[in-house]
Amino acid sequence: MFEDEGRQPWREEVVLGIGARAQPPAPMCCVSDRISESVWWMTAGGDEGQGRRLAARSPQWIRCALSRQERHAGACHHDGARDDRNHRRDLPPVLKEEPVSDDLYGQMKQSVIDGEAEAAAALAQKGLDAGLSAGDILDLGFVKGIEEVGDLFGRGEFFLPELVQGVEAMKAAVAVLQPALDAAGGGCRTLGVAVAGTVAGDIHEIGKTIVCSMLSAAGFTVSDVSCDVPVETFVERVKEQSPDLLLLSALLTTTMPNQQKTIEALKAAGLRDGVKVMIGGAPTTRAWADEIGADGYAEDAIEAVATAKTILGVA
Repeated sequence: MFEDEGRQPWREEVVLGIGARAQPPAPMCCVSDRISESVWWMTAGGDEGQGRRLAARSPQWIRCALSRQERHAGACHHDGARDDRNHRRDLPPVLKEEPVSDDLYGQMKQSVIDGEAEAAAALAQKGLDAGLSAGDILDLGFVKGIEEVGDLFGRGEFFLPELVQGVEAMKAAVAVLQPALDAAGGGCRTLGVAVAGTVAGDIHEIGKTIVCSMLSAAGFTVSDVSCDVPVETFVERVKEQSPDLLLLSALLTTTMPNQQKTIEALKAAGLRDGVKVMIGGAPTTRAWADEIGADGYAEDAIEAVATAKTILGVA
C-alpha cells in the first residue's frame, strides 16, 4: 500500500479523505508497543481530499490532538447546525487505559483460586490503600474467586485441598477488610445468620467446618458451636441468636437420630417456625431429611451454600 514511499505494513498509518466530494471512510488504526514511533493521518478539515500528517510522540500528545480534532469536527456549518451525526465518524478512536481497579480485582480473584492466603491479604490491603471501597473489594474481587473455586470443585477439577486453600485465602482477605467494612456502617452485608454444629455423640467436624467457612465466604454470618452438641444447646442457641438457618451434621448412623430429636425439640419450644433447618453428613440422604422434617439437605459444602441460599430465598 505504501511501497512507493518505502513504508512497512507494520507502521501504524492511516490515510483519510482522498477524493473530491467523497465521504471519508471510517479510520483504522493499530496501536503497538512502539506507539511513540507511530504516524497518524487525519483530515485537516480544509479543502476536500486534503490531509495532514501528525507524528505522534506520546499517547498524551495523541489524546490532545484528537481532542482538538473533535472540537473542530463538531463546529457549526454554514447554516449554523452542528453535525452531531457524522463528526465522530471521522475520528480515530481515543486511546483508553484499562482501569487499575479492574486489574487489581482480577488479581484478588486469582489469589483465592490459587489458595494464596498471604497474597490475598496483601491485595486486600493494596485495594484499601488505592481508595477502593471494602465492599467492592469483597464483591468484585474475592467473592468472584471463591465462586470460581466452588464451580471448579463442583466440576471435579478441584479437590478438597484446593477447596480448603481457597477458603483460607478468602478468610485472610476478609480479616483485612473487616475493620473497613465495620467502619462503612453495618459491617459485612450478610445473606443470613446461621448456627452450625455436629449433633450429640459425634465428634467429627472437618466437613462441618468446611461448610461453615464456605457459608461465611459466601456472605453468611456463621456461628459454629463445634461438635458433640446436645439437643438442648441447639435449642438455646436458636432462642438466643434467632438465626435464619440451623445446620445439623451427623457422620455416624448412630447419631443421625439426634438430628430428628433436635427438630422435635425446636417444635416443642415453639421455635421451629422461625428457623430453617438443614442437615448433612456422610450417612444422611435427602429422603432422611424429608422424613424428619428438615427444610434442606446438602451432600457437600458447595451444595450446602446453594441450598442455604435457596431455602432462605437469597439465591
